[in-house]
Amino acid sequence: MRPSLATVTVLLLFAGTQIAGAQPQMQIQQTAQAPSDCGCKELRNVKNRLCQARLAQREYDRIATKFLADEAAKGEPILLDGTIKDGLADCVQEALNTGADAGAQNASSKTSANCDIEDVIFSDSELDASRCIGMSVYRHEQFHQARCREREQGKWQKIWAEGAPVKTLVDTKFAMSAVDYMAEEAAAYSLEEAELTRTMQRLLSTCYSDDKVVTVEDDNWVPGKKKGDEYQLDLSLEDCPTRPRVTKNCKY
Repeated sequence: MRPSLATVTVLLLFAGTQIAGAQPQMQIQQTAQAPSDCGCKELRNVKNRLCQARLAQREYDRIATKFLADEAAKGEPILLDGTIKDGLADCVQEALNTGADAGAQNASSKTSANCDIEDVIFSDSELDASRCIGMSVYRHEQFHQARCREREQGKWQKIWAEGAPVKTLVDTKFAMSAVDYMAEEAAAYSLEEAELTRTMQRLLSTCYSDDKVVTVEDDNWVPGKKKGDEYQLDLSLEDCPTRPRVTKNCKY
């Protein structure tokens, strides 16, 4: 019997604790501004990324439940391929859009097939670069890098298909089942959520009330707010405001 997504995620998180405290040397895209200190002006960025991490985990869990049911019906695991990977990305992006604060800085990166972490790229060139978010994204990729190296070294050498060694693949991710791929992604976001929660707790205890008030610069940037609204940032560690989901490309 296949383990649940939650079980695989916990196992992956346990494997990832060895890198959780690492201090990465973050590379920033040359066109981005230099990252600032992770201080009070980062509150909005941290809350947004924290909520994005939660939304991503929920979406992977939702889709994995469907894949596990399909696997049970087939009697065999569903291996990851490019079409599934792209489809998952579409679904997760739609989930992230439901809670994204467009006035907050975000960032992205990825780990190559050779297990190299690519530059952290900030999403909005008009906003200050964010050290908080950049470091969080980098550590997310460190988790993937460690798993990638494990696969390269043969620890996942006969994942599901008999006689299909991982080391012969161009990209070791495609030696994984789709559910295990989702579990790895969920685990990486879970590590981010834990780190960002600690950061938020620290900032909430040290920042002044003025640091927690922002003005909305455009309609639909913040769920439930309009341009010109001045509002107190919702910095609750439990609540993440969302807008209705707009489904366009998600197939799952």
